[in-house]
Amino acid sequence: MASEVLNLKSEVTLADIAENEQYRDKKLSYGIIIDVSEPFRYENRDEYVTKLKIVDPTFNYKAYINNPNIKFHKFVTVHVYSNFIAKAPKIKNVGDILRLRRFNFVLTPKGELVGYLNKYSNWLVYQGKKGASFRPTSFKDIEKNFDRELTTYERTRMEELRDWAKDYFAQNSIKYVTWWSELREPSAQDLQGTKYVANEVDLLLKTEKVLKDKKAVEFVDHVGQKYALFLQAPPVLVKDDVIKLRCVNVIFTPEGRIIQLTKNSSCLIIPDYFFDAKLFSKKGGKISPVPLMKTPDRNLSQKKGRDTTPMSTKRAASSLYPFLSDYDYEETVLAGGKGKKGSGSSTATLVKKQFVHKAPTSVKDMFAVMENPANHEHSRFVVSGYVLGMSEYKLNKVVKKLDESTGKIYDFNQDTSKCSGPIRHINHFIMFMKDQSVENTDRF
Repeated sequence: MASEVLNLKSEVTLADIAENEQYRDKKLSYGIIIDVSEPFRYENRDEYVTKLKIVDPTFNYKAYINNPNIKFHKFVTVHVYSNFIAKAPKIKNVGDILRLRRFNFVLTPKGELVGYLNKYSNWLVYQGKKGASFRPTSFKDIEKNFDRELTTYERTRMEELRDWAKDYFAQNSIKYVTWWSELREPSAQDLQGTKYVANEVDLLLKTEKVLKDKKAVEFVDHVGQKYALFLQAPPVLVKDDVIKLRCVNVIFTPEGRIIQLTKNSSCLIIPDYFFDAKLFSKKGGKISPVPLMKTPDRNLSQKKGRDTTPMSTKRAASSLYPFLSDYDYEETVLAGGKGKKGSGSSTATLVKKQFVHKAPTSVKDMFAVMENPANHEHSRFVVSGYVLGMSEYKLNKVVKKLDESTGKIYDFNQDTSKCSGPIRHINHFIMFMKDQSVENTDRF
């Protein structure tokens, strides 16, 4: 009973840690694992580092964090150190639960919440599926973790987290929950050579065939494209496993798409109750791949007294919204997001036509460009990665005033009554962005 009271007093949520500095040391907390790196070494350390990304009901991409210094709240990153690779955390599934004890959490100058293991820390990993065992599947190699039994309080907390995770992941694609480097389909021009390579992308795939004798696996994605992966050891996946592959290269050849692993690649199984897994199910029915959110009604046909333009073609869409003629986008942006039959998507990515087939510049290379900005004056670059957060969220910081006669920009609260020209309000967003080239660094 005493240990349960102690747990109750010492447990904090990820939002507690983010909002209160006093909760960032020597506390107990839980997180749902959404991503994991393979163990690696920094040049100046002998230990192996495993990075885990976690969320909980209070800290995720839908949650509000009451701390303006938190610039990024999709997930919390936890660093676990091990002397040997064999002792590093072994994570099998997205959604597994991480129990953290006495970790040190810091808020970086860039607004990220990061947890670090110290010599007094402890960690254990449990299955995230509802009704699963309460035995840890991976844990820190210390004596008290062997044959460790959960208290009644801990079992209750574990079940609460499993219930929340089941609903959360059933409604939200993993692409929204964590960062995602989407595979952009190559153009016909790209495929004219012997092969085309899409570097460091993330994939959601279903296992079609496991060829253990050939050490190979065949996959299919949500739209029916087939992929092959060749390994150095017999695969451990089984048919129908749905997986999340992180940071892989996809080689387009005349024979098909070949997956090439990189030093930053990792693989996690997506449980069958996840939104992304259900998209592969023939019996799953029609599923919307976006979070359940209310959106404004833009159907003009429901508004009396107005002419309407059918949103069935891109030409019709451009006549209603002229700016669309400058962009390339999927059919799903038409007809209220219904698009082609079977697409199952109600969102779309709009890309300026002049940049559709331009190869992205890595964030690492962009730092080199910014060291000599004069050499690149008036140049434009395409980047591809994930947004950590925004520099400002408050309206009076984001909105600026533009004097159209002079082009001068003023802060929202500045007096512009003496400006000679008309004043127009604009939105000024500064985004913090990362990609795989700076994944293991503090730069973005």
